[in-house]
Amino acid sequence: MFTRRTLRLAILSAALAALAAGCSPGKGKGEIAGSVTDINGDPVRGAQIFVDGRAAGESSPIGTFTIRDVPTGVRRVSAQIVKNGVLYKGSNQAEVFDTERTTSVSIVVGPANQMGALTGVVRDEFGTPLPDVRVFVGAPLGSWTDWTDAQGRYRINDLIGGFQYFVEASARGYENDNTTVVITNGNTSTVNFFLRLSSNENQQRPENLGAVAWTSPVEPNRSREESVAYERIKRLLRPDRVARASGRDFPGGHHVEIDLFWDFVSQRELLGYGIYRGTTPGNLRAIDFLRDPLATFYADIDDALQPNSQYFYAITRLNTDYPNQPGSESPFSDVVSAIPLGDLELQNPTFFPLTFRWQPVFNADTYYVFLFEDYPGYQEDPIWTSDGTATNFQFYTGPSLVSGHRYYYVVVGVGFSDTSYTISQIDSFVAP
Repeated sequence: MFTRRTLRLAILSAALAALAAGCSPGKGKGEIAGSVTDINGDPVRGAQIFVDGRAAGESSPIGTFTIRDVPTGVRRVSAQIVKNGVLYKGSNQAEVFDTERTTSVSIVVGPANQMGALTGVVRDEFGTPLPDVRVFVGAPLGSWTDWTDAQGRYRINDLIGGFQYFVEASARGYENDNTTVVITNGNTSTVNFFLRLSSNENQQRPENLGAVAWTSPVEPNRSREESVAYERIKRLLRPDRVARASGRDFPGGHHVEIDLFWDFVSQRELLGYGIYRGTTPGNLRAIDFLRDPLATFYADIDDALQPNSQYFYAITRLNTDYPNQPGSESPFSDVVSAIPLGDLELQNPTFFPLTFRWQPVFNADTYYVFLFEDYPGYQEDPIWTSDGTATNFQFYTGPSLVSGHRYYYVVVGVGFSDTSYTISQIDSFVAP
Protein backbone atom coordinates (compact mmCIF):
# COMPACT_ATOMS: atom_id res chain seq x y z
CA MET A 1 0.00 0.00 0.00
CA PHE A 2 1.12 3.55 -0.72
CA THR A 3 1.47 6.08 2.04
CA ARG A 4 -1.88 7.79 2.58
CA ARG A 5 -2.44 10.82 0.33
CA THR A 6 -2.90 13.21 3.25
CA LEU A 7 0.47 12.14 4.59
CA ARG A 8 2.10 12.51 1.18
CA LEU A 9 0.69 16.01 0.87
CA ALA A 10 1.93 16.92 4.32
CA ILE A 11 5.43 15.66 3.59
CA LEU A 12 5.73 17.50 0.28
CA SER A 13 4.24 20.67 1.70
CA ALA A 14 6.52 20.70 4.73
CA ALA A 15 9.69 19.77 2.90
CA LEU A 16 9.26 22.14 -0.02
CA ALA A 17 6.91 24.84 1.22
CA ALA A 18 9.01 27.75 0.05
CA LEU A 19 9.10 26.55 -3.54
CA ALA A 20 5.65 25.04 -3.76
CA ALA A 21 3.95 28.06 -2.29
CA GLY A 22 5.66 30.39 -4.72
CA CYS A 23 6.23 32.79 -1.84
CA SER A 24 8.41 35.84 -2.14
CA PRO A 25 11.96 35.24 -0.94
CA GLY A 26 13.12 37.04 2.15
CA LYS A 27 16.22 39.12 2.63
CA GLY A 28 19.51 37.29 2.46
CA LYS A 29 21.72 35.52 -0.04
CA GLY A 30 21.68 32.25 -1.92
CA GLU A 31 23.39 30.47 -4.81
CA ILE A 32 22.69 29.91 -8.49
CA ALA A 33 23.95 26.82 -10.33
CA GLY A 34 23.37 25.91 -13.95
CA SER A 35 24.89 25.26 -17.35
CA VAL A 36 25.69 27.04 -20.61
CA THR A 37 25.10 25.20 -23.90
CA ASP A 38 24.98 26.03 -27.59
CA ILE A 39 22.06 25.37 -29.94
CA ASN A 40 23.28 21.78 -30.43
CA GLY A 41 23.11 21.08 -26.71
CA ASP A 42 26.90 20.95 -26.35
CA PRO A 43 28.47 22.66 -23.32
CA VAL A 44 30.16 26.03 -23.72
CA ARG A 45 33.32 26.47 -21.67
CA GLY A 46 34.79 29.82 -20.73
CA ALA A 47 31.59 31.85 -21.16
CA GLN A 48 31.41 34.94 -18.95
CA ILE A 49 28.52 34.76 -16.49
CA PHE A 50 26.67 37.87 -15.31
CA VAL A 51 24.01 38.32 -12.63
CA ASP A 52 21.89 41.43 -13.18
CA GLY A 53 24.63 42.76 -15.45
CA ARG A 54 27.49 42.25 -13.00
CA ALA A 55 30.35 39.89 -13.84
CA ALA A 56 30.10 36.80 -11.62
CA GLY A 57 32.43 34.16 -13.08
CA GLU A 58 32.73 31.89 -16.09
CA SER A 59 31.52 28.46 -17.17
CA SER A 60 33.65 25.39 -16.52
CA PRO A 61 35.01 22.98 -19.17
CA ILE A 62 31.71 21.07 -18.95
CA GLY A 63 29.69 24.28 -19.27
CA THR A 64 28.55 24.46 -15.65
CA PHE A 65 28.70 27.38 -13.25
CA THR A 66 27.95 28.15 -9.60
CA ILE A 67 27.50 31.70 -8.35
CA ARG A 68 27.53 32.27 -4.59
CA ASP A 69 26.34 35.14 -2.39
CA VAL A 70 23.57 36.20 -4.77
CA PRO A 71 20.95 38.51 -3.20
CA THR A 72 17.53 36.88 -2.91
CA GLY A 73 14.83 37.66 -5.43
CA VAL A 74 14.36 37.18 -9.16
CA ARG A 75 17.71 37.64 -10.91
CA ARG A 76 18.67 37.83 -14.56
CA VAL A 77 21.53 35.44 -15.32
CA SER A 78 23.29 35.92 -18.64
CA ALA A 79 26.27 34.45 -20.47
CA GLN A 80 28.38 35.63 -23.37
CA ILE A 81 31.46 34.51 -25.23
CA VAL A 82 33.30 35.62 -28.38
CA LYS A 83 34.29 32.91 -30.86
CA ASN A 84 36.05 33.66 -34.14
CA GLY A 85 35.11 37.31 -33.75
CA VAL A 86 31.39 36.55 -33.27
CA LEU A 87 29.58 37.43 -30.05
CA TYR A 88 27.40 34.64 -28.66
CA LYS A 89 25.02 35.39 -25.82
CA GLY A 90 22.05 34.07 -23.87
CA SER A 91 20.15 34.68 -20.65
CA ASN A 92 17.53 33.32 -18.27
CA GLN A 93 15.84 34.23 -15.00
CA ALA A 94 16.39 32.60 -11.62
CA GLU A 95 14.56 32.99 -8.33
CA VAL A 96 17.02 33.00 -5.43
CA PHE A 97 16.03 32.08 -1.87
CA ASP A 98 17.94 32.74 1.34
CA THR A 99 20.62 30.07 2.04
CA GLU A 100 19.25 27.94 -0.84
CA ARG A 101 20.85 26.89 -4.13
CA THR A 102 18.75 27.53 -7.22
CA THR A 103 19.76 24.80 -9.67
CA SER A 104 19.25 23.81 -13.30
CA VAL A 105 19.42 27.37 -14.62
CA SER A 106 20.03 26.64 -18.29
CA ILE A 107 21.42 29.30 -20.63
CA VAL A 108 21.50 28.66 -24.37
CA VAL A 109 23.87 30.95 -26.27
CA GLY A 110 23.62 31.84 -29.93
CA PRO A 111 24.94 34.54 -32.28
CA ALA A 112 23.89 37.93 -30.92
CA ASN A 113 22.61 39.03 -34.34
CA GLN A 114 20.26 36.04 -34.53
CA MET A 115 18.38 36.72 -31.30
CA GLY A 116 14.76 37.70 -30.83
CA ALA A 117 12.57 38.40 -27.81
CA LEU A 118 9.10 37.64 -26.49
CA THR A 119 6.95 40.04 -24.52
CA GLY A 120 3.36 40.43 -23.44
CA VAL A 121 0.87 40.99 -20.64
CA VAL A 122 -0.92 38.40 -18.52
CA ARG A 123 -4.45 39.31 -17.39
CA ASP A 124 -7.29 37.54 -15.67
CA GLU A 125 -10.54 36.83 -17.50
CA PHE A 126 -11.85 40.29 -16.55
CA GLY A 127 -8.83 42.08 -18.06
CA THR A 128 -7.02 42.87 -14.81
CA PRO A 129 -3.21 42.53 -15.07
CA LEU A 130 -1.81 39.70 -12.94
CA PRO A 131 1.54 40.08 -11.16
CA ASP A 132 3.91 37.24 -10.23
CA VAL A 133 2.72 34.94 -13.01
CA ARG A 134 5.41 32.57 -14.19
CA VAL A 135 5.87 32.39 -17.97
CA PHE A 136 7.65 29.31 -19.31
CA VAL A 137 9.18 29.01 -22.76
CA GLY A 138 10.25 25.60 -24.01
CA ALA A 139 11.94 24.28 -27.15
CA PRO A 140 14.33 21.46 -28.06
CA LEU A 141 17.09 24.04 -27.54
CA GLY A 142 16.31 24.57 -23.86
CA SER A 143 13.91 26.38 -21.55
CA TRP A 144 13.44 29.94 -20.33
CA THR A 145 11.29 31.57 -17.67
CA ASP A 146 10.18 34.98 -16.42
CA TRP A 147 7.78 36.47 -13.87
CA THR A 148 5.27 39.22 -14.58
CA ASP A 149 5.65 42.59 -12.87
CA ALA A 150 2.97 44.61 -11.04
CA GLN A 151 1.41 45.53 -14.41
CA GLY A 152 1.32 41.91 -15.57
CA ARG A 153 4.14 42.45 -18.07
CA TYR A 154 6.85 39.95 -18.91
CA ARG A 155 9.77 39.95 -21.31
CA ILE A 156 12.08 37.11 -22.29
CA ASN A 157 15.20 38.13 -24.20
CA ASP A 158 17.87 36.16 -26.04
CA LEU A 159 15.62 33.64 -27.78
CA ILE A 160 17.35 32.22 -30.84
CA GLY A 161 15.54 33.17 -34.03
CA GLY A 162 14.16 30.72 -36.54
CA PHE A 163 12.69 28.27 -34.02
CA GLN A 164 9.19 27.55 -32.76
CA TYR A 165 8.69 27.86 -29.01
CA PHE A 166 5.98 26.55 -26.71
CA VAL A 167 4.93 29.28 -24.25
CA GLU A 168 2.84 28.78 -21.12
CA ALA A 169 1.69 31.17 -18.39
CA SER A 170 1.09 29.58 -14.99
CA ALA A 171 -0.11 31.05 -11.70
CA ARG A 172 -1.40 29.57 -8.48
CA GLY A 173 -5.19 29.53 -8.39
CA TYR A 174 -5.59 29.94 -12.18
CA GLU A 175 -5.76 27.74 -15.22
CA ASN A 176 -2.64 27.76 -17.38
CA ASP A 177 -2.77 29.34 -20.82
CA ASN A 178 -0.39 28.35 -23.61
CA THR A 179 0.40 28.79 -27.26
CA THR A 180 3.26 28.42 -29.75
CA VAL A 181 5.22 31.20 -31.41
CA VAL A 182 8.02 31.41 -33.98
CA ILE A 183 10.77 33.86 -33.02
CA THR A 184 12.45 35.76 -35.85
CA ASN A 185 15.92 37.30 -35.86
CA GLY A 186 16.09 40.82 -34.46
CA ASN A 187 12.36 41.07 -33.73
CA THR A 188 10.23 41.10 -30.60
CA SER A 189 7.09 38.97 -30.72
CA THR A 190 4.08 39.75 -28.53
CA VAL A 191 1.98 37.07 -26.86
CA ASN A 192 -0.67 38.04 -24.31
CA PHE A 193 -2.37 35.60 -21.96
CA PHE A 194 -5.73 35.50 -20.19
CA LEU A 195 -6.00 33.24 -17.15
CA ARG A 196 -9.28 31.96 -15.76
CA LEU A 197 -9.77 31.01 -12.14
CA SER A 198 -8.92 27.38 -11.58
CA SER A 199 -11.51 24.75 -10.83
CA ASN A 200 -9.15 22.40 -8.96
CA GLU A 201 -8.97 20.24 -12.07
CA ASN A 202 -7.97 16.66 -11.43
CA GLN A 203 -4.53 16.01 -12.87
CA GLN A 204 -3.85 12.93 -14.97
CA ARG A 205 -1.34 10.55 -13.48
CA PRO A 206 2.05 10.83 -15.24
CA GLU A 207 2.61 8.18 -17.89
CA ASN A 208 5.59 6.10 -18.99
CA LEU A 209 7.90 6.89 -16.09
CA GLY A 210 11.33 5.34 -16.63
CA ALA A 211 14.57 5.21 -14.65
CA VAL A 212 18.23 4.75 -15.57
CA ALA A 213 21.04 4.37 -13.01
CA TRP A 214 24.66 5.46 -13.50
CA THR A 215 27.73 4.60 -11.44
CA SER A 216 31.11 6.21 -12.04
CA PRO A 217 34.37 5.96 -10.08
CA VAL A 218 34.65 7.57 -6.67
CA GLU A 219 37.24 10.29 -7.28
CA PRO A 220 37.20 13.06 -4.65
CA ASN A 221 39.65 15.12 -6.70
CA ARG A 222 38.07 14.50 -10.10
CA SER A 223 39.17 17.13 -12.60
CA ARG A 224 36.78 19.07 -14.79
CA GLU A 225 38.20 17.30 -17.84
CA GLU A 226 37.34 13.94 -16.27
CA SER A 227 33.78 15.12 -15.63
CA VAL A 228 33.52 16.09 -19.30
CA ALA A 229 34.75 12.65 -20.33
CA TYR A 230 32.25 10.77 -18.16
CA GLU A 231 29.39 12.88 -19.45
CA ARG A 232 30.52 12.18 -23.02
CA ILE A 233 30.51 8.45 -22.35
CA LYS A 234 27.00 8.65 -20.89
CA ARG A 235 25.83 10.38 -24.07
CA LEU A 236 27.43 7.65 -26.20
CA LEU A 237 25.53 5.02 -24.24
CA ARG A 238 22.24 6.94 -24.12
CA PRO A 239 22.04 9.43 -27.02
CA ASP A 240 18.65 10.59 -25.73
CA ARG A 241 20.17 11.64 -22.41
CA VAL A 242 18.99 15.13 -21.49
CA ALA A 243 21.82 17.65 -21.47
CA ARG A 244 20.09 20.20 -19.28
CA ALA A 245 18.74 17.98 -16.58
CA SER A 246 16.30 19.26 -14.00
CA GLY A 247 17.02 18.39 -10.41
CA ARG A 248 19.00 19.51 -7.44
CA ASP A 249 22.26 19.99 -9.31
CA PHE A 250 23.95 19.42 -12.64
CA PRO A 251 24.36 15.67 -13.12
CA GLY A 252 27.93 15.46 -14.43
CA GLY A 253 30.59 13.97 -12.19
CA HIS A 254 28.59 12.30 -9.43
CA HIS A 255 29.31 8.79 -8.16
CA VAL A 256 25.71 7.52 -8.36
CA GLU A 257 22.96 9.21 -10.35
CA ILE A 258 19.45 7.98 -11.15
CA ASP A 259 17.68 9.71 -14.03
CA LEU A 260 13.88 9.81 -14.28
CA PHE A 261 12.00 10.62 -17.47
CA TRP A 262 8.33 10.67 -18.44
CA ASP A 263 5.89 11.77 -21.16
CA PHE A 264 5.03 15.43 -21.63
CA VAL A 265 1.34 16.29 -21.28
CA SER A 266 -0.05 19.82 -21.33
CA GLN A 267 -2.83 20.32 -18.77
CA ARG A 268 -4.63 23.57 -18.05
CA GLU A 269 -3.87 23.68 -14.33
CA LEU A 270 -0.52 21.88 -14.12
CA LEU A 271 1.79 23.53 -11.58
CA GLY A 272 4.65 21.03 -11.55
CA TYR A 273 5.68 17.60 -10.33
CA GLY A 274 6.23 15.88 -7.00
CA ILE A 275 9.19 13.47 -6.95
CA TYR A 276 8.95 10.47 -4.60
CA ARG A 277 11.54 7.86 -3.64
CA GLY A 278 11.73 4.92 -1.27
CA THR A 279 13.53 1.66 -0.59
CA THR A 280 10.27 -0.29 -0.84
CA PRO A 281 7.45 0.30 -3.33
CA GLY A 282 4.90 0.86 -0.56
CA ASN A 283 6.85 3.45 1.42
CA LEU A 284 7.62 6.37 -0.89
CA ARG A 285 8.52 9.79 0.47
CA ALA A 286 8.62 13.17 -1.25
CA ILE A 287 12.19 14.25 -2.06
CA ASP A 288 11.71 17.20 -4.40
CA PHE A 289 9.30 19.51 -6.22
CA LEU A 290 9.71 20.61 -9.85
CA ARG A 291 7.95 23.93 -10.39
CA ASP A 292 7.93 23.48 -14.15
CA PRO A 293 4.85 22.32 -16.09
CA LEU A 294 7.09 21.59 -19.11
CA ALA A 295 9.46 19.23 -17.26
CA THR A 296 10.01 15.67 -18.52
CA PHE A 297 13.29 14.81 -16.74
CA TYR A 298 14.75 14.71 -13.24
CA ALA A 299 18.24 13.70 -12.06
CA ASP A 300 18.47 12.30 -8.54
CA ILE A 301 22.05 12.77 -7.31
CA ASP A 302 21.48 12.45 -3.60
CA ASP A 303 24.74 11.58 -1.83
CA ALA A 304 22.82 8.89 0.06
CA LEU A 305 22.35 6.78 -3.09
CA GLN A 306 24.46 3.63 -2.91
CA PRO A 307 25.47 0.92 -5.42
CA ASN A 308 23.66 -2.43 -5.22
CA SER A 309 20.67 -0.92 -3.42
CA GLN A 310 17.23 -0.85 -5.01
CA TYR A 311 15.37 2.46 -5.14
CA PHE A 312 11.73 2.90 -6.07
CA TYR A 313 10.32 6.06 -7.64
CA ALA A 314 6.98 7.57 -8.53
CA ILE A 315 5.97 11.06 -9.57
CA THR A 316 2.74 13.03 -9.34
CA ARG A 317 1.28 16.04 -11.10
CA LEU A 318 0.30 19.00 -8.93
CA ASN A 319 -2.34 21.48 -10.03
CA THR A 320 -2.28 25.23 -9.46
CA ASP A 321 -4.40 24.91 -6.29
CA TYR A 322 -1.75 22.77 -4.60
CA PRO A 323 -1.50 22.40 -1.62
CA ASN A 324 -4.53 24.46 -0.61
CA GLN A 325 -7.26 22.22 -2.02
CA PRO A 326 -7.99 18.52 -1.54
CA GLY A 327 -7.44 16.58 -4.75
CA SER A 328 -4.83 19.01 -6.07
CA GLU A 329 -2.31 16.19 -6.54
CA SER A 330 -2.69 13.41 -9.09
CA PRO A 331 -2.46 9.72 -8.29
CA PHE A 332 1.01 8.22 -8.42
CA SER A 333 2.54 7.28 -11.73
CA ASP A 334 3.52 3.66 -12.10
CA VAL A 335 6.28 2.86 -9.64
CA VAL A 336 9.65 2.16 -11.26
CA SER A 337 12.89 1.02 -9.70
CA ALA A 338 16.61 1.24 -10.34
CA ILE A 339 19.59 -0.59 -8.88
CA PRO A 340 22.94 1.17 -9.36
CA LEU A 341 25.74 -1.26 -10.17
CA GLY A 342 28.99 -1.39 -8.20
CA ASP A 343 32.30 0.11 -9.30
CA LEU A 344 34.02 -1.39 -12.33
CA GLU A 345 37.77 -1.82 -11.76
CA LEU A 346 40.20 -2.22 -14.64
CA GLN A 347 43.17 -4.58 -14.86
CA ASN A 348 46.25 -3.85 -16.94
CA PRO A 349 45.80 -4.60 -20.64
CA THR A 350 48.03 -7.20 -22.25
CA PHE A 351 49.51 -7.12 -25.75
CA PHE A 352 50.08 -9.45 -28.71
CA PRO A 353 47.14 -9.54 -29.09
CA LEU A 354 45.87 -6.40 -27.34
CA THR A 355 43.42 -7.56 -24.68
CA PHE A 356 41.42 -5.40 -22.27
CA ARG A 357 40.66 -6.89 -18.85
CA TRP A 358 38.58 -5.93 -15.81
CA GLN A 359 37.08 -7.27 -12.60
CA PRO A 360 33.53 -8.61 -13.04
CA VAL A 361 30.77 -6.50 -11.47
CA PHE A 362 27.89 -8.12 -9.61
CA ASN A 363 24.67 -7.96 -11.69
CA ALA A 364 26.42 -6.62 -14.81
CA ASP A 365 25.69 -9.03 -17.66
CA THR A 366 27.30 -7.25 -20.64
CA TYR A 367 30.48 -5.20 -21.04
CA TYR A 368 31.64 -2.78 -23.74
CA VAL A 369 35.06 -1.24 -24.39
CA PHE A 370 35.41 2.25 -25.88
CA LEU A 371 38.82 3.21 -27.32
CA PHE A 372 39.71 6.85 -28.02
CA GLU A 373 42.59 8.30 -30.01
CA ASP A 374 42.80 11.22 -27.56
CA TYR A 375 41.44 11.93 -24.10
CA PRO A 376 37.63 11.80 -24.50
CA GLY A 377 35.86 15.15 -24.56
CA TYR A 378 32.42 16.25 -25.65
CA GLN A 379 33.40 16.24 -29.33
CA GLU A 380 35.57 13.11 -29.16
CA ASP A 381 34.16 9.95 -30.74
CA PRO A 382 35.71 6.54 -30.07
CA ILE A 383 37.78 5.00 -32.84
CA TRP A 384 36.52 1.59 -31.76
CA THR A 385 33.62 0.22 -29.73
CA SER A 386 33.65 -3.46 -28.94
CA ASP A 387 30.76 -5.83 -29.28
CA GLY A 388 29.11 -6.70 -26.01
CA THR A 389 30.69 -9.52 -24.03
CA ALA A 390 29.65 -11.38 -20.91
CA THR A 391 33.27 -12.21 -20.02
CA ASN A 392 35.79 -10.06 -18.15
CA PHE A 393 38.09 -9.55 -21.14
CA GLN A 394 37.86 -8.33 -24.73
CA PHE A 395 40.26 -8.72 -27.66
CA TYR A 396 40.90 -5.62 -29.73
CA THR A 397 39.49 -5.95 -33.26
CA GLY A 398 39.63 -2.34 -34.46
CA PRO A 399 41.87 -0.46 -36.91
CA SER A 400 45.66 -0.65 -36.72
CA LEU A 401 47.16 1.41 -33.90
CA VAL A 402 50.12 3.78 -34.30
CA SER A 403 53.20 2.58 -32.44
CA GLY A 404 54.24 5.00 -29.69
CA HIS A 405 50.86 6.79 -29.58
CA ARG A 406 48.96 6.99 -26.28
CA TYR A 407 45.37 5.76 -26.49
CA TYR A 408 42.62 6.12 -23.90
CA TYR A 409 39.93 3.60 -23.08
CA VAL A 410 37.02 2.95 -20.76
CA VAL A 411 34.95 -0.14 -20.00
CA VAL A 412 31.23 0.02 -19.30
CA GLY A 413 29.19 -2.68 -17.59
CA VAL A 414 25.45 -2.91 -18.24
CA GLY A 415 22.78 -4.71 -16.25
CA PHE A 416 19.10 -4.95 -15.44
CA SER A 417 17.88 -4.90 -19.05
CA ASP A 418 20.02 -1.90 -20.05
CA THR A 419 18.75 0.32 -17.22
CA SER A 420 21.90 0.37 -15.10
CA TYR A 421 25.41 1.34 -16.20
CA THR A 422 28.76 1.34 -14.43
CA ILE A 423 31.68 3.20 -15.99
CA SER A 424 35.30 2.34 -15.21
CA GLN A 425 38.04 4.87 -14.64
CA ILE A 426 39.56 6.28 -17.82
CA ASP A 427 42.87 4.52 -18.47
CA SER A 428 45.49 4.70 -21.20
CA PHE A 429 48.32 2.75 -22.80
CA VAL A 430 51.05 3.39 -25.34
CA ALA A 431 50.74 1.20 -28.41
CA PRO A 432 53.83 -1.02 -28.82
